[in-house]
Amino acid sequence: MDELIKDLKQALIDVIDVVSEIHDNHENCPYCGSEYESHTPRDTVEYECPNQDCAGNIAYAAFIRANAYLNGAA
Repeated sequence: MDELIKDLKQALIDVIDVVSEIHDNHENCPYCGSEYESHTPRDTVEYECPNQDCAGNIAYAAFIRANAYLNGAA
């Protein structure tokens, strides 16, 4: 079962990366189109989608949960 979760996690991150590369204009979320909220800690700019129902946010949360499970934290 762990191998299946690893494969699904990798497929999910690959899809997240492809969609982001193709559709990210650094102004709007490439998954739902919402305008980014900019957070600027120190010298970097990080963009965060404010839409809690965003497919990108949901996919990233699933990725985090899969990592936690595979690392024994879940």
